[in-house]
Amino acid sequence: MEKPKVLLYGVLLLQFLCSLHFAVSSANSNFTDQSALLAIQSKLTFDPTKTVLGGNWTTTTSFCNWIGVSCSKQRQRVTALNLSYMGLQGTIFPHVGNLSSLVSLDLRNNSFIGLLPHEISRLPRLRILVLQENELEGNIPPTLYQCRQLEIISLAANRLNGLIPKELGLLPRLQQLYLAKNSLMSGEIPSSLGNISTLKRLSLDQCGLTGSFPSALLNLSSLVAISLYDKNISGFLPIDICDNHWPNVQIFSVSYNKFSGLIPSWIHQCAQLVTLSLSYNSLVGSIPREIGSLQYLEELYLDGNNLTGTIPPTIGNITNLKYLGVELNNIQGSIPPELGRLSNLTSLLFSSNGLTGVLPPQIFNISSLKKLAGSNNALSGELPNSSNTVHLPNLESFQFSNNHITGNIPSYFSNFTSLF
Repeated sequence: MEKPKVLLYGVLLLQFLCSLHFAVSSANSNFTDQSALLAIQSKLTFDPTKTVLGGNWTTTTSFCNWIGVSCSKQRQRVTALNLSYMGLQGTIFPHVGNLSSLVSLDLRNNSFIGLLPHEISRLPRLRILVLQENELEGNIPPTLYQCRQLEIISLAANRLNGLIPKELGLLPRLQQLYLAKNSLMSGEIPSSLGNISTLKRLSLDQCGLTGSFPSALLNLSSLVAISLYDKNISGFLPIDICDNHWPNVQIFSVSYNKFSGLIPSWIHQCAQLVTLSLSYNSLVGSIPREIGSLQYLEELYLDGNNLTGTIPPTIGNITNLKYLGVELNNIQGSIPPELGRLSNLTSLLFSSNGLTGVLPPQIFNISSLKKLAGSNNALSGELPNSSNTVHLPNLESFQFSNNHITGNIPSYFSNFTSLF
């Protein structure tokens, strides 16, 4: 009988020691989290709402109840820190790297300055890193790849400089990468980004990037949106991006660059496209008639190129289209009356081309239309003279100077109360 008792006492003692170890470990971890948060607080120089500097961020209150702090229920470890939109000023203290259970760090839309601390790379559970719209400087730490759980990185609208670290291509779960509006950055788009098979959204607008479009990005089979509005990327548009590479792409935005060549006829294969933005490049040739099969397209930006030919009547088939811009090209011919079928259109802009003929009466019945611009063409004829044939209740802008339009300004223009 003695042997079972000894065994039972041993088991109970082991359980007690394990519980004691867990309690001590949790207490130490909690103290570490509290110390890290207080260190972050100490580096704030301005808090207009007194949320962090004058709120409940005191040791008399559990840090899990502090504004902007979320904790795990069982171990009371900090899992999320959200101080977004608070107007905070100061630096991001390196002690943030001590919040070892942190899953989400959101400090967007403040005025944090200084360097992005490389200690963030010590956060093994971090999935969301959102620091956009601050005044952070310096390089993006290459060591961020050590945060293997990262799904979202948003560092847009800061003052970061240097290259995009090629090491970001080692993040196996990254889905969204936003680095836009860091105009002091330089170099080319690293081809290693093409290794992130999970990447869905890539935004590199206004990052001072140069070079050509990396063909490795065509490996991003999960891609939904890519935006490279920048002014310095050159070469031809990538070939066959949809059927074989990006079957689900919805946003393809490469405006304000130096792309040349034709608008590829394969663009109609991008069946999920919602936004196609190719403005202000050096594209030539005509607008492919096949573009009319993009049934989900809502925005089509083709302004500021060297396009010729005519406006394809097939564009009238894109019934979801809200914005159509073909200004500042060399497009000839007449305006297709089929555009009158675009019942959701809010902006129809075709100024500064070589368009001729009369304005089709059908476009004066697009009730959703807010902006209608066709200045600097060779349009002729008269405007519709009866209010019974015009229904533009939302019209805000009507621009047709420098044409050959004749006749009087119709009286129904006085009904356009939003017109400026």
